[in-house]
Parts: sequence; C-alpha cells; structure tokens
Amino acid sequence: MIHRLVLAVTHDASSQRAHRTAAAVAHAWKLDVREVPVRHAHELLSHVHPGDAVCVNGEGHVRHAHVMGESPLETLLRRTTVPVWVCAGESSVPSALTLAFHGQRKAYHAAEVAAHLALAHDLPVDVLVVREDDEDEVDEGDVQLAREELLARQVRTRDVFLESGDSARVLAAHTRPERLLVMGSYGDGSLLGFKLGHTVDAVLNGARGPVLLCP
Repeated sequence: MIHRLVLAVTHDASSQRAHRTAAAVAHAWKLDVREVPVRHAHELLSHVHPGDAVCVNGEGHVRHAHVMGESPLETLLRRTTVPVWVCAGESSVPSALTLAFHGQRKAYHAAEVAAHLALAHDLPVDVLVVREDDEDEVDEGDVQLAREELLARQVRTRDVFLESGDSARVLAAHTRPERLLVMGSYGDGSLLGFKLGHTVDAVLNGARGPVLLCP
C-alpha cells in the first residue's frame, strides 16, 4: 500500500529530522522517496498519489499557539487522503508496530495499513486499546475487532495492551524510536472519548517516536 515517501523540504532546520528518517526508512524498506520543496507541510497535498505516504517533522507544530487558525500540520492531517508519517522524538527505522484501535472508521484503515507494513517488512504488530478514566472497563470487543481485521489480512497479533487513563498520554507512552504507532487521524468522530483532533495533537506533543496517522 505504501510504495513511496513524499518528503516536505522546508526552510525550517528541524525538517532535517524528517529527511534523515525518510532516507533511512526508504533504504531499509526499499521505498522510493520524492522530495518536494514547500513552504508549509500542507502544500504537499498536490504532489501525493495513492500508494504514497507523506513524511513530515512533527516538532513544534502542536505546541505552538494557533494564532491564525490551524497549523500547517493540522491542515495537512485534515485534508490528506494518504497516511502521514510524523517524525517525533528520536525516530528511526521501526522494528515493530503498535496499532491503536478504537472501533471507528479510521481505525479500520489504520489496521489495513498496519497489516500491509507488517507483511511487507516482516514486522510484529501489537494492539493497544485504552479505557478512559471515566469508563467502567476496557472494551474488549475492540480488541477482538482489531485481531479479526489483522487476521483477515494474514497478520497475527503479537501482544495486546489493555490500559486505563488519559488516551493521549497512554498512546504517547507507547511510542518508541524503534516502534511505529499506527492510528487514525483527524475526523468528526471521537477517539476513546476525545475529539480525534484533540487526541492526535496531544499524542504528537508527547510522542517519543514516529507516528503514522491514517485518514
């Protein structure tokens, strides 16, 4: 499903992190890379095609105030039709995947993308489901749905994590430089009790490794 990384080449010095990550992943996974000079990440949208994933640096996009509306990264995430690889923390070539699953439409696309990456690059997949503090129990039905979605694509789940707490903090805590968190992106629904935009922002702000956001 992902055959090429489209990399935003901006004037921001911090974009070098995304450049290093894209180069390392493309080499290890035998992907094509297209570098596109842009002023802002969302300008990449006119350069992407099915089978692409956009690669951007996430540092600073979430923390900065929204003085004139959405940040360039938010605009990209709300409008993209392809996955967005956000380089956060000390990103490297992933050796494992964590699928954050919550039973909504974007989570099914995330499961599809995770299964493709697992098969294409021989990566183990863990499933993460979170119970919010105000919920009585973890919805184990979501765990079963995630397992079934992966198994339908010939991928077996390695481990399952059922955790309680603030969903964004739990998701961010499961990020590692060598582990890719795969999850749904912005949308009109909610993720584990929060608006997706709120959760995605908070995850990226606390992530210690790469996050793949699926539209």
